[in-house]
Amino acid sequence: MAVSGVSGTGASTSAANTAGKSLADNFDTFLTLLTKQLQNQDPLSPMDSNQFTQQLVQYSGVEQSIATNKNLEQMLSYFRGQQATDAVGYIGKEVTAEGPEAYLGETGGLNWKFAFDGAPKTATVQVVNSAGTVVHQTTLENPTGMQSVDWDGNLGNGSRALSDIYTLKITGLDADGQSVTSSIYTTGVVDGVETVDGIVSVTINGVSIPADAVRAVRTPATTSAS
Repeated sequence: MAVSGVSGTGASTSAANTAGKSLADNFDTFLTLLTKQLQNQDPLSPMDSNQFTQQLVQYSGVEQSIATNKNLEQMLSYFRGQQATDAVGYIGKEVTAEGPEAYLGETGGLNWKFAFDGAPKTATVQVVNSAGTVVHQTTLENPTGMQSVDWDGNLGNGSRALSDIYTLKITGLDADGQSVTSSIYTTGVVDGVETVDGIVSVTINGVSIPADAVRAVRTPATTSAS
C-alpha cells in the first residue's frame, strides 16, 4: 500500500527562483550600463536623472512582486503537503468521490451513483470501456433523486468484460429535448495517495481521483465470520 509524492516542494518554487535570478542578472547589467553612461556623458548636457529613478522604481516593483510570489509558492507548497498528509488518513477508508471512472478487475462488478441537476424525462446510462465502446446500456424514465448503477461486468452474451477502466456516461433529456446535466459518483476503498504536479489524488477502484473530489468518508463494513 504505497504512498508516493507527498511533498513535491522542489518544483513549486522554481518559477520564482528563476525570475529572481533573471532580475538580478538584468539589474547588474543595468547598473553596469548606467555607470558607463555616467562616465561618458556630456558634462554640458547631463542625462536626465528622472529616467534612472523611474527604472530603479520599476526594478524595485518587480523585485517585490517576485518576493510576494515566492511567499505564495511557499504557502501553496505547505498547503499541498498538508493536504497530502490529510489524504493519507483516507487509506483503508471507504469514500464516495465525484468521478465517472472505475476499474473492473477479473472478478466482481462496478457501482456508480448519479443525480441530475434538473428533472429529465428520459435518461440513457452507458458504461464505456477505454476504447470508447459501449459495453452496457440502460434507459430510465423520469428518474428522480439519487440513482444507482450496478454492473456485474457481464456483456450479455455470456462472456465477461476485460479488466479495464470503464467510464459511466449519462445523457438526460427534459420534456423539450434539452440536455440535463448530472453529477456522477463512485464508491470504493482508498488504497493509495499520491501527488502529481501539485495535485493530491487518492486511488479508488484502481483509478486516481483528486482528493478534493471526495464527498463522503466512512469505515468499510466488515462481515463477521460465522
